[in-house]
Amino acid sequence: MSKNKKPTMMEVKNVLSNLITQTSRLDEHIAQLDFIIARYFEFKGDKDKFQKWLEKNVPHDKEKKDE
Repeated sequence: MSKNKKPTMMEVKNVLSNLITQTSRLDEHIAQLDFIIARYFEFKGDKDKFQKWLEKNVPHDKEKKDE
């Protein structure tokens, strides 16, 4: 094998397919965590209090763009 062997189209396709699969799995896990955390705050009765805290302490997307 030479040092500068280019990947075949099939190898590129496989790598991209694996990346898409992993990204989809991460998205599913994040959605599950979001759901669980939301249900936890509903269970604890702190949903409104936590929402107010988030609004006060976490920068919004618009504020991030301005920086």
